[in-house]
Amino acid sequence: PIVLEQIAPGAAPAAAMDTTTFERHPTDRRRRAFIKVQDGCRNRCSFCVVTLARGNERSRTVAEVVEEVHQLVAAGREEVVLTGVHLGGYGSDLSSTAGPVHLSHLMRAILQDTDVKRLRVGSLEPWDLPPDFERLWLDHPRLMPHLHLPAQSGSASVLRRMRRRNPPDRYHALVERLRAARPRMQITTDLIVGFPGETADEFEETCAFVDRVGFSDAHVFVWSPRTGTRAATLPDRVDKATAKRRSATLHQKVRAHRARVLGTRVGASAAVLVERIRSTAEGAPVAMGYSEEYLPVRILGASPDWLGTVVCAQVQSADYDALWAAPDLLRAPA
Repeated sequence: PIVLEQIAPGAAPAAAMDTTTFERHPTDRRRRAFIKVQDGCRNRCSFCVVTLARGNERSRTVAEVVEEVHQLVAAGREEVVLTGVHLGGYGSDLSSTAGPVHLSHLMRAILQDTDVKRLRVGSLEPWDLPPDFERLWLDHPRLMPHLHLPAQSGSASVLRRMRRRNPPDRYHALVERLRAARPRMQITTDLIVGFPGETADEFEETCAFVDRVGFSDAHVFVWSPRTGTRAATLPDRVDKATAKRRSATLHQKVRAHRARVLGTRVGASAAVLVERIRSTAEGAPVAMGYSEEYLPVRILGASPDWLGTVVCAQVQSADYDALWAAPDLLRAPA
């Protein structure tokens, strides 16, 4: 919370944090477990103040993370999510007798040395990844078929002003390799509109990029200046009305792609990690959770003991926000 206050709009950047202490999340089995395996970022995107606050990259050792996963599995956790400020930079400060350490080494170690049922990767910048990264999804079915890959823009010229290292064509090629490795792979992203100098043509390039990739969801932000960042000094700011209009257009486009993705799952089976149980207006219990592809699923006819477990379901319909399903009690989770 202190860091968030210091990076609020108009605030001065916080001092770099060089601590090597990593916070552990509570082990309430009603939620998936998040493990922060890395902190800091060596990249300096022109709009980002978080890297100024978090300092240089620092990684936990593979052995330490594997041991924590063992503990979480013993406590009954079904799913573990790896997180970090720049997760793709995991291991940049580590080495082994076999050479450099990468995120893929950590993921393989967890999948090979623990019995965790579902491993998920948190927000991941689409660079600093080993050439065979997508092969992990070929070799390990317990690795969930979803990645959040922040694109920020679909315009190469805007990305250069952002000092981003992911040209649209390279990003799209990575997504295609991931989908070839796991056809059910879903990709979500972050997008910024109204970045300084963004022209109408550059915005249209982002719209075309969204259509080409076909994201299952996206967070769309209107750019705002952050004190201490390079972007705050750039000329040719986009007026607020134009930026707001572009945001609405992009939100509408993202919703259309999300509806399409949800519609493709009707009639399919889903393994759902149940995180909450609520009641309909009529009082019927509904289990709420996420599928392997990180699609929201609502299961009618829920049982209280499903909470924190993976339940198999048959998808019967989809609305603009979620899949609706019935329990498939004859099928056991994979």
